[in-house]
Amino acid sequence: MKQKAKNVIEVFSEGDELLSRIFSLIYIGDFVSFYLAILNGIDPTPVDKITYLKKKLAETN
Repeated sequence: MKQKAKNVIEVFSEGDELLSRIFSLIYIGDFVSFYLAILNGIDPTPVDKITYLKKKLAETN
């Protein structure tokens, strides 16, 4: 990947346990995607899967 990309930033997980390391990487991924959307003029707030889930949960109540 480093040969094909202009810049590569390596990201490492944090935490002592596997689950905490997994969630630390998920957090970084969410953070990066949020700010990349803003930088590209895209509203990062609508998430189709979450909207669908909220709709289905509301139907069951």
